[in-house]
Amino acid sequence: MKSVKYKLSVLDKIMPLTKGVRHLFILNLLFSIAIIVSGFIAPLFYKIFIEETIISGKMETFLPVLSGYALIHFGVIIIQYIKNHFNNKIRNCVTFRAKLKMWQDLFKWDFPEYERANIGDTKMFIEDDVQVLLNFSSYYTIDYLIQFATMLVCVVILFVMDWRLALFSITCIPLTSGVDSFLSKREKALNNEQRENDKEMNAWLFSSLQSWKEVKALNLQNRQKSAFVRHIKKYALYYAKWINYWTLRVLVIPKIRNEFLMRFGLYFLGGLLVMNRQMSIGSLLIFATYFEMLTKAIQGVSSTDADLQGKKPYLDRLLQKLEEEYPAEQGEDLNSIDSIEIEKLSFHYPGQEDLFRNVSFSARQGERIAIVGKSGCGKTTLLKLLVGLLHADEGKIRYSGVEIHNIKISGLHKRIGFILQNSRLYNMSVRENLLLVSPDAAKEDLEEACRKACILDYIQELPDGFDTVIGENGSKLSGGQRQRIALARAFLMDVDVYIFDEATSAIDQYSERLINDAIAGVGEDKIVIIVAHRESSIQLCNRVIRLGE
Repeated sequence: MKSVKYKLSVLDKIMPLTKGVRHLFILNLLFSIAIIVSGFIAPLFYKIFIEETIISGKMETFLPVLSGYALIHFGVIIIQYIKNHFNNKIRNCVTFRAKLKMWQDLFKWDFPEYERANIGDTKMFIEDDVQVLLNFSSYYTIDYLIQFATMLVCVVILFVMDWRLALFSITCIPLTSGVDSFLSKREKALNNEQRENDKEMNAWLFSSLQSWKEVKALNLQNRQKSAFVRHIKKYALYYAKWINYWTLRVLVIPKIRNEFLMRFGLYFLGGLLVMNRQMSIGSLLIFATYFEMLTKAIQGVSSTDADLQGKKPYLDRLLQKLEEEYPAEQGEDLNSIDSIEIEKLSFHYPGQEDLFRNVSFSARQGERIAIVGKSGCGKTTLLKLLVGLLHADEGKIRYSGVEIHNIKISGLHKRIGFILQNSRLYNMSVRENLLLVSPDAAKEDLEEACRKACILDYIQELPDGFDTVIGENGSKLSGGQRQRIALARAFLMDVDVYIFDEATSAIDQYSERLINDAIAGVGEDKIVIIVAHRESSIQLCNRVIRLGE
């Protein structure tokens, strides 16, 4: 009953994900009932065939028996095919919506949550843990219910046929449940340890792939190899322990119990009853068939409970994620930004002293402002406050007179072009990287944006032009080329505010000059804010804000 209650609670929680396919649950249940009823009818044809056709020699019964058996057999195949089709539709729908919800929630986090998040754990929630839901379309629910009902019906039928053999047969019920429960608890503990190892390995692997240049440059291959071997060895150890428990629970013990103890005992006792003329051979074979159904049903119920027990940690964490609710984005959309006002802004990170206090300045259309200061004084943090990635401890930020907490952040980001020191590019073509911010942009728009960013000539010289794939994070490009494509992407957005976070600090002088020329060419109706160390970038601005002084 505890297991049934838990399954019902899970079903209740995932019901919102089944909208549009809920009727398939009912159809699956009906098909499952039809399959199990046919399973109870089929042995009757065996009995008629043995006692009437073979023993009594009534050959006229052969054709009806063969027809009936064939009808049931092929009918079950067709029903099973349709049932599997419906199962796949339910599974695809539920897993897609579960993954989509967690993916959408991923971008509703506050900025500190991203700082704390483990990449491996996040990946496993979205990709791996969701797979547990697949079995709730049938295996943990409808099939479990049918197997449970089959078990009860078989017990009743067996007692009606012969209470002595039935009493012997049902001794396997507590034996099966006890062994499966014991082994599933061991599997549960191993699954927890395995998931932690997988989480750490996924995070490490992602980090290693991202920093492959540093690994090669610093000759860290052997160190990375040792880390990889350590994770793989732990995985192999956990898997070896788990597969031992699984083999015992699913293969070894059922074979010993069912095929040796129970079946041998059944035919031995049944043979004695046949010899004493207390049961016919046909009845014994029918009893054996129903006993086989009982055994499979018991094994199915017990294995399902044991499997769910082992997967329960994954499922509980997944359901907790799915139940997380984030408030709908509030505020107004800005059609344009003609001014920015920062008033007495203060901020500190948890456990640290104030990074800065009482920072105030404003910016109007056409102004170019440089923010300078020594490393660690909070320049990049100030930019994150300006675009809503962080929240100030004190003070106010206004765009066109509207305080930032009254503005939809997604709408604000549509009006701001934020060019980071290491802007992210994707392993796609130049065109696809640009179209991320403006999917409907025409070829002329792409060329104009690239011309402003002083990168058009270079792109046109590439073998495939705009269709050239640039590698993961633009690995096939130089630092300056990556920055200019990121700049072209910002120009393509046609925003009101451009924010550059040390966009020229990690590139050569030639690339720096090109980017500075591109920044200088930004329209007079735009606001430009630049965090910079280099004098050439500061000279582009008509006002300087100094932090930490």
